[in-house]
Amino acid sequence: MACCVLGVILVLAAFMALPGQAGNGASLTVETELALAGKGYYYRAWGDSCYSCIYCHANIDEDKLDDGYWRPGSSLWNSAARTSYYNGAYSGEGILPLARSVNTCVVAFLQTDALNLGDERMQALLAYIRSISPDDTASPVKITRATKAPEMDGDPRRGEKLFAASCVLCHRDKGILPKLGFKADSALVLAKIRGMKVPDNAKGEFEDGYPPMPFFSMERLSDQQVADILAHWDYMSFIQEQAIQGEIAPEESAVEMLIDTTDAEAESHKDTPAEAEPAAKDH
Repeated sequence: MACCVLGVILVLAAFMALPGQAGNGASLTVETELALAGKGYYYRAWGDSCYSCIYCHANIDEDKLDDGYWRPGSSLWNSAARTSYYNGAYSGEGILPLARSVNTCVVAFLQTDALNLGDERMQALLAYIRSISPDDTASPVKITRATKAPEMDGDPRRGEKLFAASCVLCHRDKGILPKLGFKADSALVLAKIRGMKVPDNAKGEFEDGYPPMPFFSMERLSDQQVADILAHWDYMSFIQEQAIQGEIAPEESAVEMLIDTTDAEAESHKDTPAEAEPAAKDH
C-alpha cells in the first residue's frame, strides 16, 4: 500500500514539474504577464507611426465573431498555430517564422527598427498571440495582391456599409488618420485600397506625413466589394460637389438620390434594400 501511495506521489510530482502545466506556477505567471503586456502593445501605438496592431488585425475568430470592422490584415486569432506566413516567405516549425512576420509589420507600418527575438516587446507580442491561438494547427493565410481595377459596376448602397466597416476605423473624426473628405478621384482611392501605383492623371491627394496604408488583398476585399466602395466614393463626391454649389442638401442619402421619384415602379421600391449580400460578418 505504501508503495502505491509513493508511486502516485512521484507521478503527481513529475506532472507538476512539466513546463507550462498547472503546477508550474512561476512559468504561467511569466507567460501571463508577458501576454498582458503584449495585449497593451496590440492596442496602442508604440512605433514611430500612428498605427497599432488593432488597426490592421483583429484579435477575434472572424468566422464566429464580428466587431463591426473589416481590416486589411487577417486576424491574429490562431496565428501562432500556423507554420507559414506571408505566402510562405517565413515558414517552418518553432517561433521564428511568426517573429519574422511580426517584424514585417513592425518595420513597414509601425516604422521602427526590427525587434530582436529577446526584446521584451517581441516576447510580449508573441506571448499575446499565443494566448489567442487555442488550436494546435491552423491553415496559412493567402495574400493575393490585385493588379487592376474592378471591371464590374458597384452599388453605392452596399459600398456605404463596406466603407464604414473597412475605412472608418482609421479615417474618422479624432481617428489616427485624417477623415476622408471625398475630394480625390476614385482612381487614387483604388490605388490606396489595393496598394497599387497611383495613376499620373489621378486628381486629388491624401495628406503627406503619414505612414503607408496597408492594402486590402483580394481575400480581404473582393473586386465587387471594392467596386461598391468606389461607387459610394463617387456618389459622395458628387453629393459634396452639388452641396457646395447649393443644388441639393448635403444630407441627401444614396438611396434617395438613386431613385427616380417620378417613376411609379421605382417609387414603390424605394425602401427595398440592395441585392442580397453575404452577412456583414462574412464581408
